[in-house]
Amino acid sequence: MPSIGQDFSIYQGALEVVEIAVTDSTGGAIDLTLFDSLCWILSKDGTEILKESSTELDIINMDSTGDGVRITLYSSETAALDRGKLYEHQLWGTLSTEPRPISVGHVTVLRGDGC
Repeated sequence: MPSIGQDFSIYQGALEVVEIAVTDSTGGAIDLTLFDSLCWILSKDGTEILKESSTELDIINMDSTGDGVRITLYSSETAALDRGKLYEHQLWGTLSTEPRPISVGHVTVLRGDGC
């Protein structure tokens, strides 16, 4: 079962660096280094941002070894998102060729001009 409720906000048009701690249903850390590959998807109504492990995701240490992921969203990517909208995000991992959801949540896009 994926870690749920990983909700956060970002600003439209801003460079955003997001860190997500990944835990199992009991709150224990999941070691992301055990997965063959990772991908993170932000989507809503046909708009999608995809980040893949080897080039666009960093596995980091949060509470334990390799239990977090750092995602960089560039201003050109966040500018294309609709402010005030709620997007869904999912982190998927592949283990022995079987993809599985690891973490899910929602992202709220806030107005990026400070008003």
